[in-house]
Amino acid sequence: MALRVHKGKTNNRAHATAVRHASKRLWEAVARRSIRAGALLAMAVLLAMLGAGSFSSGAVTVLAITTSAVATPPVAVPVVNVPTVSTPAGTPAPLIHVPAQDRLVSVDPVLIDSNGLPTASRARVIGVGRKAKLSFTLTAGNRAAAIKALSVALPEGMAFSSSRKHLAKGIVVKTSGRRLKLTAKVSDGKLTIKLNTPAKGVQVTVVRPAITTTTTLARKVKTRHVKTLQIRVTATDMRHETAHIALNSAVK
Repeated sequence: MALRVHKGKTNNRAHATAVRHASKRLWEAVARRSIRAGALLAMAVLLAMLGAGSFSSGAVTVLAITTSAVATPPVAVPVVNVPTVSTPAGTPAPLIHVPAQDRLVSVDPVLIDSNGLPTASRARVIGVGRKAKLSFTLTAGNRAAAIKALSVALPEGMAFSSSRKHLAKGIVVKTSGRRLKLTAKVSDGKLTIKLNTPAKGVQVTVVRPAITTTTTLARKVKTRHVKTLQIRVTATDMRHETAHIALNSAVK
């Protein structure tokens, strides 16, 4: 930016001094701030001079401002470098971590994840009235955390034993064919199982003496008055995601 000040003849030293001070302030404003601020200040000076009557024949001050020498500094824009990851079809997408130095704001590491709820399947109830056996399978959600606990509520005519000895003998939980250690208890007729080692998929089996059936239910099943039973299962994973599942199991 170039600033040229042409002074004409004036008989008023005070006005000349005021103009010099105004020009100096204008230069400082333009140098430190922006062209817009300097232009506004120049207009204010001109208006003040008009109001004071400093313009007269033979006493003219001209302010000429050129912007050819002004260069706007470039603005640095942060760029986020997100890695491109390709995975074969059918395999889970990996978690993508955005480095701290590439984040625009101060946030926790970004994890791209598709979290799902646990699901249940393959529910069966057999041996009603003789040696009752309940079995079902729990599977963790898609790219979700492993299952750490579950609870089971039975329909009318079936019940869990409250004896710890019977529960330890009649409850088996496996993952990939390996038996898992667990803690089991019954409260208000509902069986709660906590796994010592969380797993992505478990096969749960409950047999006598941990489970019993009434003779009334056994008779209804034998006469085919009851063909299905509803088992209510609640599964919780390591991220405290909980799924409430109603399983309609065929009875034999």
